Amino acid sequence: MSLEKKLFSFLVLFGISMSTISIIIDLKVGLPTSVNSIWVILVIVFLLAYIIDRRYEYSKIGVRIVGIFSVFVLLPYSFVKFGGSSTTLGYVFLMVVSICYLFNGKEKKFFMSTLLSICTALILTEHFYPEISEVPSKEIILASRTVQFLSSAIAIYLIIVAFSTRYEKRLESTKIHNDELTLKNDMLVEENIELEKAVKEFYELSIRDKNTKIFNRVKLDESISCEIARSRRSREPFSLIMFDIDLFKVINDTYGHTVGDLILIELSELVNSHVREIDTFGRWGGEEFLIILPSTKIFSAIQIAERLRILIENKLFPKDIKITCSFGVTEYRIGDTEFEIVERVDKALYKAKNNGKNKVDIN
Repeated sequence: MSLEKKLFSFLVLFGISMSTISIIIDLKVGLPTSVNSIWVILVIVFLLAYIIDRRYEYSKIGVRIVGIFSVFVLLPYSFVKFGGSSTTLGYVFLMVVSICYLFNGKEKKFFMSTLLSICTALILTEHFYPEISEVPSKEIILASRTVQFLSSAIAIYLIIVAFSTRYEKRLESTKIHNDELTLKNDMLVEENIELEKAVKEFYELSIRDKNTKIFNRVKLDESISCEIARSRRSREPFSLIMFDIDLFKVINDTYGHTVGDLILIELSELVNSHVREIDTFGRWGGEEFLIILPSTKIFSAIQIAERLRILIENKLFPKDIKITCSFGVTEYRIGDTEFEIVERVDKALYKAKNNGKNKVDIN
């Protein structure tokens, strides 16, 4: 049950109980039946408000009825009958708490201002016309004190419940907010992982030759720059091997470009399986390939090129085609730029081709 419904139920029970007690006391001290009419009316009003609330599922019609009768009828009558301001403080306290939690906006302002105005008017009237308040009997004083104690206890209880409820709601709201932040953070982490994965995949595609799946010119240029920078720092040597397929145009013209592509793929797989993990092997362009050999002097590079030349020469490619390759080899020289070392290995390659093909030459 919500705080508002609890408070309304307490007010109804409080009104009915106080009215019933007042009727019993009035009858006991022998007051006329007409005096009890106000309490009978209040019992009827509170019951009617409760029935309306149950019927219309807390539509606030019953709340407004209770508010109007409490402020305009119950408070003035209790003030006069139970001995003035000294005996009605508990009622006012409960009414203030009730108005704060039962009404909002203009209704709250209306009931609070009306309650303040009526209390002020009653206190001023009592000050100038003390006879307006009846001098209560001992029984009435006892009943009044009892009802005041109950109303004050109810008001304090409702304040505690209200603060507890609001604190729990705030904790729940904070927990929900934290859960939402955690969920969003997890989503961002997942999105970031997916983004990093996509970036890596995109980068991998950007440095791979579409046909042969080995590295392309972009990656080879990047690797040459890195090796030059490393060699300048550490004085470590590195070498380049450039090779291409002899008479590849004849193969394409004779067997077609599909067969030519298959030969490029098988050649790439063959060479890639016979280079070291530290080496970088890629397609330079067309039927030209480049191998970057870190920490390798030119004599070792020549031996590697010669092994690859023999390996290629002895292999049967698609359609039982045999091919040969010409190799150029060079070593990094202090002060070389990327352009200079590539130009030198390219000249070595064309020297091998001009000297009869299927050879290894240096520059």
